[in-house]
Amino acid sequence: MLVLTAILLFPPLFFSRSLLRVWQEGVYYYGDLARRLGMEFEAKWIGPEQKVDADALGLQDFSSTTDLYGVVANVYSMRLVLFDLRIVVGLIVAAVLPFVPIWLSAIPAKTVLDHLVGLLL
Repeated sequence: MLVLTAILLFPPLFFSRSLLRVWQEGVYYYGDLARRLGMEFEAKWIGPEQKVDADALGLQDFSSTTDLYGVVANVYSMRLVLFDLRIVVGLIVAAVLPFVPIWLSAIPAKTVLDHLVGLLL
């Protein structure tokens, strides 16, 4: 059962090195782009001398900045493995489940019941 789990989990790990490289490049390039856009946005809209009126809400500056920051957030949240702990636990449970009846048939019922009663009390 450990071999089955390893057979199913190791192939996606093969891509982790490529994902790490792509993540590093994405963080570098998109992070730099977001930083530069943020500085331009702040220079244009934030400060005591900047005037903001009702027409400012219709401009594309806010929308494009929000869109870019959404893309950058996706880059930063990229996972380096293609599965998470829930998938690993589910896979282990699925691998062990067929053996449960065999294990239960090998253990006397009185021992199982005594152990269950001990857990409940």
